[in-house]
Amino acid sequence: PIYSFCTLLGMSDAKRPPTFKLDAQLDAQSWDDRRKSDVPSGAMDFPEDGGESEGDEIDTLLAGESGRNRKRDTRRITIQLKKKLHITPNNVPSYWQKEEEDAIRMGQRIRPRLAKDSHSHAFTKDELTSMAKHNESIDTRHPHSMEYRKFLAKREPVKPWKKWLVMLIIGMSIGLFGFLIFQCIEYLGQHRKNLLTSIYRRARRDGEPEHYFAAYAAWVGTGAGLALISMLLVKWCPPAGGSGVTDVMAYLNGVFFRKVFNIRTLLAKSISCISAVSSGLPVGPEGPMIHIGAILGAGIGSGRSKSLKFSFNKLFSHIRNPMDHMDYITAGAAAGVAVAFGAPIGGLLFVMEEVATHWHAQLTPLIFMCSLVAAFTYGLFASQLDGWSLRHETNFGGLIDEATILFNSVSDRHMYARDIVEAMVIGAVTGVLAVCFTKLNMYFAARRMKYDKVLKMAEPILVLLIYLSICFAAPAILPCADMPSQGEAPADEGTKEEADILDLYLVAPCHEDGQYSAAASLFWNPGESVVKLLFRKHSNFDIVSMILFLVVYFLFSCLSCGMQISSGIVIPMLVTGGTVGRLFGRFIHEVIDSTQHEGVYAIIGAAGYFAGVSRLTVSLAVIMIELTNEKRILLPIMCSVMTAKFVGDKFSHSLYHLLLQLRAVPFLDVAEMDNLSNRHGACFRAMDICRRQVVVFHTKETVEAIQDALQACPHHGFPVVDGEENRFLGLITRAQLYTLIWNLQEGVRTGEAKEATWDRLAEIDEEKFVRNELCVDAESPEMEAIREVELDLLKHTDTSALTVHASVSVTVVYQLFMSMGLRHLVVINECGSIVGMITRKDLLSCKMEKSMLKSLQTAEEAFPMMAQTTNDSDVEDWEVFEWQEQEQFM
Repeated sequence: PIYSFCTLLGMSDAKRPPTFKLDAQLDAQSWDDRRKSDVPSGAMDFPEDGGESEGDEIDTLLAGESGRNRKRDTRRITIQLKKKLHITPNNVPSYWQKEEEDAIRMGQRIRPRLAKDSHSHAFTKDELTSMAKHNESIDTRHPHSMEYRKFLAKREPVKPWKKWLVMLIIGMSIGLFGFLIFQCIEYLGQHRKNLLTSIYRRARRDGEPEHYFAAYAAWVGTGAGLALISMLLVKWCPPAGGSGVTDVMAYLNGVFFRKVFNIRTLLAKSISCISAVSSGLPVGPEGPMIHIGAILGAGIGSGRSKSLKFSFNKLFSHIRNPMDHMDYITAGAAAGVAVAFGAPIGGLLFVMEEVATHWHAQLTPLIFMCSLVAAFTYGLFASQLDGWSLRHETNFGGLIDEATILFNSVSDRHMYARDIVEAMVIGAVTGVLAVCFTKLNMYFAARRMKYDKVLKMAEPILVLLIYLSICFAAPAILPCADMPSQGEAPADEGTKEEADILDLYLVAPCHEDGQYSAAASLFWNPGESVVKLLFRKHSNFDIVSMILFLVVYFLFSCLSCGMQISSGIVIPMLVTGGTVGRLFGRFIHEVIDSTQHEGVYAIIGAAGYFAGVSRLTVSLAVIMIELTNEKRILLPIMCSVMTAKFVGDKFSHSLYHLLLQLRAVPFLDVAEMDNLSNRHGACFRAMDICRRQVVVFHTKETVEAIQDALQACPHHGFPVVDGEENRFLGLITRAQLYTLIWNLQEGVRTGEAKEATWDRLAEIDEEKFVRNELCVDAESPEMEAIREVELDLLKHTDTSALTVHASVSVTVVYQLFMSMGLRHLVVINECGSIVGMITRKDLLSCKMEKSMLKSLQTAEEAFPMMAQTTNDSDVEDWEVFEWQEQEQFM
């Protein structure tokens, strides 16, 4: 421990003294006395909580030369020091004296700044409990054990064309699945709108109040029925709720949620999304489409389904591994973006920028082809059908703009220098509004976690009833406007397309011919149709209607996000940002230049608001260009996106990352790595943040010892050490140990013992052998028969597990986890003995800051006289900060 403190304080010239196995009070012994004394060995019991020590306890492991000279009474070397180690300056060796004063001064400078600059989320006790219970980390590669190497030696090389074929099948499946979903949404949405307008027109013509009530009942009743279906499906399958983007992000970052990628979730997600979007709520299908694409990528990539009891091993057995599985999920998410937005390039950039944490160069062409195939498949079928109605203008094989370009808004305007300034102003305004959207979403999400089951089920219906009631009443109190003529359309726009746009201008609330209701066109049309109107040049909306629509839509889009339905927020973001941009365009049109294209400002506003909420940059700019075919305004879109991102970063994190924090997901972020460097993370070492309580195994252990260890602690990774010198040899996981025990039990049960080869262990489904779902019964007769059997763990130990020296910088440790997708990282000393272990939960900001501050505090207490003699005037902006202790992680 003394060496740890001095290394922390920068004393690089200090030689590491030998370490001891201790379980006694060390206060009264000097350093020299402790070196020469024969300290009795301490208790070898497992920690009762399976986690780290608490308070001022300092945990250490048996390591170093002293361990070689004593006999060990047990093979488990988890040891706790029950008293804190006190060191006085008189006990410090002479070769540390030179740098003590400078080291203490450095610690005093860092400690207040570290606490002052802390903006990380502090997880509560309940959140930490939920994190340990529900969030399981992912092994991103097979353990490279002796048995696995034997398996690789006899296996045929993987043929590259198989992975390309799988990507092709994934792209085609997602394109076809997306076509079915969007056709259902279009069909239901159009029929609900046509039902409302026909009854409302009859009420206007006859002047009978009961017809208005019939129109209201039809409008609200159909919406409530669809919302009820959506809610019940999510109740039946909870992982289908929300957009699912955060689930995909968490998995690709290394955290697994159960039942997120199974076929039950796929069916519930699809039908719930169709019902929620068609009900009239201010939600969109784009987020669920990303999740659906990831589910299809995971299922097709693995080539098997437990629900359907299907497995196709001939093609998929060679490419069925953890890393390829993550690649297929990444490709599925990208293809989902390509289908949802008609943006294959944007899909590739989206997963590269926001979703995928681990990326390699070979993945780029594979995902590019998958996105291309998905977009082409969707466009091919969507060019033939519109809301399950046959299009007559094309033959099969033709691709039309309506199917491939969602919001075609080509303009003939030229760009001016002032457009950049105007785009930055729009970006600043939409950025502030996006921060408000994010804050309100988090407020509602936190309140929603306290709801009971009845209130969660009733919330979507209540919100829908209020929203649709406002939407129904708004056109009655707002005036009508003159219908824009079809001849006003630009020459490069087709007649049929312009006629379809004119159908979106609703005339039901108006008495006179040649007029339409701007309020009804905004409130009654589906979200996608509203975006098309906002992006058009000749959508003559009055300012009052747009302001009222903006306020109502903004508030209810905040409420709708996160309810117990399957829905996304992309369409609400485009509608809200487009309305703000169109209001700004109306101001420019009236005050500065009457020839301006108001729809262009709507596109810029939509891009800015989208960026303010999601903090996307490159991928968002490309998606907006592919969505609208507006290549001329690329620079204003980029300026708006960057301005909104800067404004949003000033006040909060992105919505997706905040939702991950709220769900207590140990998400490792690239931005957090930069913040760590700015907060003096390089001044701290791996030994300052690692967990000192580590349960280890020797190369040969009995089944009884293994079973006792697994029951005593919830750890997933267990280092395997040398029996004589306790040197680190490799890592073995909980799942592997249970699989080995289960294999022995099966041999006793069937009377036919099978060797635990890699082929044999691969047949055992690992998902049955993770927490709380283990098929190993400690009291079964089979267990009694194998209790004294000794297992050779070295054959199944991952000897390629990464290790770092105790003095490695924390920033380097964070980079290793981010770049290599690690689950465990063992910290060793120069003798190869274990100092501790680091997992992703130890790299959370609040956890690292706590560990760093505690290390500095311990170091200062080790040299109290030096700390008192330090010149405080040399420390700038000296302040005292109190650090609230958080619960230790499991």
